[in-house]
Amino acid sequence: MKIGLDVHGVIDQHLGFWAIVTDLLVNNGHEVHIITGLTKKDYDQKALSTWIKFTHFHSITDNLHENGQVYKTDIHGRKYFDEYEWNTAKAKYCDAFGIEVMLDNSDIYGKYFSTPYFKIGRIK
Repeated sequence: MKIGLDVHGVIDQHLGFWAIVTDLLVNNGHEVHIITGLTKKDYDQKALSTWIKFTHFHSITDNLHENGQVYKTDIHGRKYFDEYEWNTAKAKYCDAFGIEVMLDNSDIYGKYFSTPYFKIGRIK
């Protein structure tokens, strides 16, 4: 199985749970793809891997930048891209790499997926 996990709003909200689940998945031969908007420079993958087991790390920001997408910088110094390119990036990655299920916390991205997409969140 190939599973995609977002960091913000998914892994970081339930770290203990995902530590157990990803350990079981990776140790049993499955792929865990971390798919996040953060850059590889902004994210300490080594620290993340002390908690979460994963086989692949994909930065949407790095990928869009490497593929020539023009970005702007917000008042906090964060890069942002064309809204459509950003909102479809995770779905495109999942299609390209055969991800079988994606777990995220956003309503926006789900409509672009052909991969089964599950929104994670608390019921209020």
